[in-house]
Amino acid sequence: MDQKINMYTNKGIEILIEAGDYQQLNEIRQFLFSENCRLQEKESLLDEQLAKLEEERRNFRSQMDEIATEFERKQEQLRKDRLFFDQKMKILKEGFDKLNQDKKQLELERSFLAEDQRYMDEQAADAIDFFFKGADTEDALKKRYRDLMKIFHPDNESGDSQLMQMINIEYSKLSGSYVG
Repeated sequence: MDQKINMYTNKGIEILIEAGDYQQLNEIRQFLFSENCRLQEKESLLDEQLAKLEEERRNFRSQMDEIATEFERKQEQLRKDRLFFDQKMKILKEGFDKLNQDKKQLELERSFLAEDQRYMDEQAADAIDFFFKGADTEDALKKRYRDLMKIFHPDNESGDSQLMQMINIEYSKLSGSYVG
């Protein structure tokens, strides 16, 4: 009977319902009932699958929103890190520029100090020659040395240890010339 019903069109089924006997109508009714149950079961399964898909879609959207929020947060953090890095680089560059300027200034000051030191050494050498000028004898040399020690000894207020060393060296040279 199922094959016969399937073979008929909707119009044919209507004719069969109107003109069919009790047995055929009962078969059609059973077929329609079983077909209705099958369709309801499929509809129920489809509704369940649709509900699952909707739940998955909501979960997916929620996850995507979380990911998008996290992505935006990370992008903002990256932007802040980049700005912070750029500021640090700017500070470092300025610091290196300042160090280079200070280095050049220090080298310039060193050259001036070296020139001043050389000039002072020349002046000190001239002064030491002047200090011992006229000390022709060994006794005069010793007396002049003692007088200079009193004046330039580092413990004195006007003392100068460097000048004192130069006086000692010069005295050693001059006193050695009297020995022989």
